[in-house]
Amino acid sequence: LPRLFKLPDYNKFSYYPRYHDPEKEALEKRKKRIEKEVELEEQGREAIHFQRGIKREGYFYRRTKAERRSNIRFVVILAGLLALAYYLLYL
Repeated sequence: LPRLFKLPDYNKFSYYPRYHDPEKEALEKRKKRIEKEVELEEQGREAIHFQRGIKREGYFYRRTKAERRSNIRFVVILAGLLALAYYLLYL
């Protein structure tokens, strides 16, 4: 049967995925971290400071920072709602 509208043809893409080696990436990250640690030791600083820096950049530090922000936001919203309820009840 003939159609009133011509349907578009599908598109062909020439996509070639790049080679991804997660072990190599992990090794490179570890090498960089070790190089930073060696630099800090050469400068006379202790390795403890470096480990604290890693912890600050890690998941738990970001999580606690986000939790702190959400707790502050919650308290501000709760205070606003309580003030609004007080105003409406004792008007």
